[in-house]
Amino acid sequence: MAAFVKPTDPSVDVILREASDKLAAAGRDGAMDGYRKGTKARAWQIADAIWAALVSHSIAYVLPPKSFERFGQQVRGPSDILSRKVGTCLDLTLLYASCLEQAGLNPILALTEGHSFVGARLVDEDFSRAGSMRSPVIVVGRFAFKFARNARGRASNLYEAKLYRSANATRRALLCPVLWVSRNGSAQIMRAEKPLTDMMGLKHHVR
Repeated sequence: MAAFVKPTDPSVDVILREASDKLAAAGRDGAMDGYRKGTKARAWQIADAIWAALVSHSIAYVLPPKSFERFGQQVRGPSDILSRKVGTCLDLTLLYASCLEQAGLNPILALTEGHSFVGARLVDEDFSRAGSMRSPVIVVGRFAFKFARNARGRASNLYEAKLYRSANATRRALLCPVLWVSRNGSAQIMRAEKPLTDMMGLKHHVR
């Protein structure tokens, strides 16, 4: 999913310019300076201004682009969304995440059954610096092995396995197949997948 967050898309800069203007109009610093001021309130102001800028474009919710694939979903990029004024919840989630990242904030993507969300960290922290939960993934042939380092890692392995088992076919197309997980979550085996790139759509990732 992260491969579809595109902070360098030219349309993202247009949104950030509008967000800057909204901050200035409210008597606040218009800089898109991420965590530089070191306060949660400032990060919230930037995220709120970006959201307001996106809302001002009156983007309509639509179904995913028509595709001949049975599973998966094509994703619209920021420029397509803003020029056509339409998008799915996944499209808009990725658009907002792109804007947050370009503004210097760390976005977080979340998927639920039939829906997606985006959030942002209010402090300069990401998963790489929050303490590693699992060892680096080990890929052997067609299989990927994940080993937990602590209780959070074990819980994460168990959650991924439960999520995959309970997902419908459409949702599973967006997830890496979980083949096995140990009873306590200390180890997990998944089917190894090729990484997504900007030149691939989700439908090309589905086998």
